[in-house]
Amino acid sequence: SGERTASGAPLLAGDPHRFIEAPGVYQQIRLACPAYDVVGLAVPGVPGIAHFGHGGLVAWAITNAMADYQ
Repeated sequence: SGERTASGAPLLAGDPHRFIEAPGVYQQIRLACPAYDVVGLAVPGVPGIAHFGHGGLVAWAITNAMADYQ
């Protein structure tokens, strides 16, 4: 909801839980076709999955759980 913003538009914040010492690991990507046009940031080598992005009417961001999955 944008009830508390100056523009009246909602805001989205993302927190990927990256270490501050780690270098920037994201690259800007864009997927465009007749049905979609999205832009965002992704990890190099993981094509087509934007960790942060927007498609004009919708936006998203990831949060890393930092869980031990091994």
